[in-house]
Amino acid sequence: MSTSKIIAMLVMCVGVPVVFGLLACLLRRAVGCDCHNCGNTMTAFRRLPDTDQRSILEHFEKVERRTPDTTAIFACGTCGTVYDDFSGEKKSLDGDNVSICKTCGQPWVVHLGLFISLPMYQDAYRQIVETNKKFVDTIECLRCQRRPLSSADCIACDTPLKVTGCRYCSTLYLWGPLEGSKYKFLLPLTDRKVLARAEDPTMGDL
Repeated sequence: MSTSKIIAMLVMCVGVPVVFGLLACLLRRAVGCDCHNCGNTMTAFRRLPDTDQRSILEHFEKVERRTPDTTAIFACGTCGTVYDDFSGEKKSLDGDNVSICKTCGQPWVVHLGLFISLPMYQDAYRQIVETNKKFVDTIECLRCQRRPLSSADCIACDTPLKVTGCRYCSTLYLWGPLEGSKYKFLLPLTDRKVLARAEDPTMGDL
């Protein structure tokens, strides 16, 4: 087979999927991605009304004491959920509840059902419970007896306070509203300082 034919085959095998992938990504950016909480399409920060932009930035300035990457912020106008730069939506555009830890920077902050269901993570779950034992009485996830098979069971769970957790530093997170704001933010339940910026080690795989 000639060199030109080999190159042509490589272009077809590699180039075409890349082009279609880029087109799909551009389409999703134009249309938007769906909120994991209610399923409605989220809005990029730059397209929000000025009053909403100021309200969201005020949270980060006063509560997290940082200036977020606004190109990575998406907000749901229906349920008020705000996905910030630690949520990983800028690259993945999938609107899920998996995030990067705001205190240690490690990925895969997830519902605790994943830690409970997989033997390899059960030590991490026990450490999360020990680190956050002051919340055991109020957060059922820390004393879960429902035998979840995966984090998907946590999404369908009817417990009033659903938390996610970091298996590296044991920080818990809760989606919660703040006084005077219509939006809900991913709040770390810790006194540790929030990192200034998010770096996604997974390169968009969150």
